[in-house]
Amino acid sequence: MSTPDRPAGMDRRQFLRLAGAGFTMLLGSTCAPRPPFPAANVEKSVPDLGLKIDENGFRALVKAGYKFELLPDAADKSKLLAWSKDIYLGKSSSLFKVAINKPIGDFLFRQAKLTNPTLTTNIIFAEEWGEGDQISGEGGFTAITQDETELHIIMWLKRAAWHAFKTADQQKLPVKDYYQGFVSFYASSWTVHELGHAGAENKALWKKGQVIPQDQTEITHPQIFAFQKQYESLYDAAGKQGLAANALLIGIEPTIDLNRLRDQIFREARQRGFE
Repeated sequence: MSTPDRPAGMDRRQFLRLAGAGFTMLLGSTCAPRPPFPAANVEKSVPDLGLKIDENGFRALVKAGYKFELLPDAADKSKLLAWSKDIYLGKSSSLFKVAINKPIGDFLFRQAKLTNPTLTTNIIFAEEWGEGDQISGEGGFTAITQDETELHIIMWLKRAAWHAFKTADQQKLPVKDYYQGFVSFYASSWTVHELGHAGAENKALWKKGQVIPQDQTEITHPQIFAFQKQYESLYDAAGKQGLAANALLIGIEPTIDLNRLRDQIFREARQRGFE
């Protein structure tokens, strides 16, 4: 368990604007794009987080359609979207509009055991890259503030944007037709992962005034990966029925021309040493 003054990869001034405090405890982060899901640890000492998606319930929501709601600017915390008791959402980006699919959001928050959170929870989609290289870089992270009053999920939009462009290139698909679906999928999948950290894992392991031992989070992490993988499988199944958009948790839409966005993202990626 690391205890950074601020989350790795995030400008201090930006973080202070978003959260108003530093982090004392990092609960977990998402590997991008799709992690090599490890086998679950079967030791008896491993707590069962109970992370499992009700697949029938998910499929029913997908068939019913989608209802996206745009997230407000996170610069003013008083204007964050109040999702439910003690859960707030926002975005810090001029390059992207970010929306949440309310039916799927309500459902997955419950599945992740994030309803009635132990701490006030802010979920912010930030226009940053996150820490790490192109193979093991993070798509987002979850951490507790120094004063132990808030839990923050921070998701990295530029990382998702870059993977979306790369995926379209690798599959030789037209960006104008597929980009928005790809970037929304990555943001959705990585957010599901972080919901598992913030909800079930946090409730099972964290106690006020105590640091969770790193080896404890390492043995529960496979359950988070399995939760994420289950969501991805359900999304893929919805896609085969032509209902992929209904299965998204997060919708991302660029605010500038795709060619301009592509040029900017790839230029910044090259500066970071990405291929």
